[in-house]
Amino acid sequence: MAKDTKRRAISRRNALKGLGTGALGASSIGFATASSGEDTVRIPTVKRGDEVLKRKAVPRSWYEHTQHSEQVREKLVEQHLDDPGVQSIASARWDKRFGGKNGLLVEVEVDPETYKDTLPDSKGGVPVRTTDAPDLRPGDCCFHDDYDPVPGGVAVQTANGGGSAGFCVDDPDGNKRLLTANHLWNTCSDNTGKTLHQHTDEFGVVDSYDADTDYALVKPTSTEGIDNEVFVNGIRYRVSGYKTTSGINDLISSGETCYDTGATTCTTEGTIEANGLSTPGYDCIDYEGAGIKANIVAGDGDSGGPIVSLDEFNGNQYAVIIAHFSLFDKDSSVSCHWGSGYKGSPIYGTAFNHLHDNHNLTIC
Repeated sequence: MAKDTKRRAISRRNALKGLGTGALGASSIGFATASSGEDTVRIPTVKRGDEVLKRKAVPRSWYEHTQHSEQVREKLVEQHLDDPGVQSIASARWDKRFGGKNGLLVEVEVDPETYKDTLPDSKGGVPVRTTDAPDLRPGDCCFHDDYDPVPGGVAVQTANGGGSAGFCVDDPDGNKRLLTANHLWNTCSDNTGKTLHQHTDEFGVVDSYDADTDYALVKPTSTEGIDNEVFVNGIRYRVSGYKTTSGINDLISSGETCYDTGATTCTTEGTIEANGLSTPGYDCIDYEGAGIKANIVAGDGDSGGPIVSLDEFNGNQYAVIIAHFSLFDKDSSVSCHWGSGYKGSPIYGTAFNHLHDNHNLTIC
């Protein structure tokens, strides 16, 4: 990452609130709730639109700590993101426990060749941990059949090569679109109007895109539709909603298993390691301060595929969107019938809760 990075300022956007769609008996309140004097609070962990699908009781001490840790992280982003050698700043798992749950420290990825040791060891009582930045690159052997409608995780093709379908979203005007990685076409250019194929069929064209968060929305131009399901270990799961910021923090603390599905490495599993990640920019991708980092293997051809958890609602299992896969650390080779490439871990992507809150996108 260090040698290829083009540094750029983090773009700031005004928040746009999406409209909730209503599902599964959801509540419309989206913040943590607790009575005075209680030792626990109930945080919203899964939402669909603006409606809460699932809450979880967590220790008050842990919740208050994570709020403070996030404020510390944001202050460090303001003060140090453009320091020489600093590649990213994010919230990550801390061994110290609050009410029995692991807390969050601030993790900073640095280029050891250019980093000048400018960061403090701690700030506001929160440790600041530095680690060497991986050698990142954008990212066929599964899901190469013809799918209609198209579910998340299956192979898609552009003029520049292959990638993976993400998941169905409603754009700000309420139109159904397939979300995938913008860099499947070109990382920094205007990709509007460029074509996406699924199997041998022309599926659609790019209707809109965002280079900072590395997503493109594809408008179907054929008779094929977009499925509200994603593949996990060869099984199709309906998408119920997306993980909130508190929900992702809970995944980091608990180490719950999460999954990435794509056309090269199929389904791989691991844990979410960091949230709220900011970077000066890998080419044009800076995550707008809302990146996630996962200890999951993925590679060339998996880009755009869904990163999910599996949650139970009313006795049924659903996929919950965490992010779409964008970049990975290349540490080994992978070969499929399309040719050879790289795979590795960790992987990175933009948290969907940020795309909902700031780009007005909603899960179909």
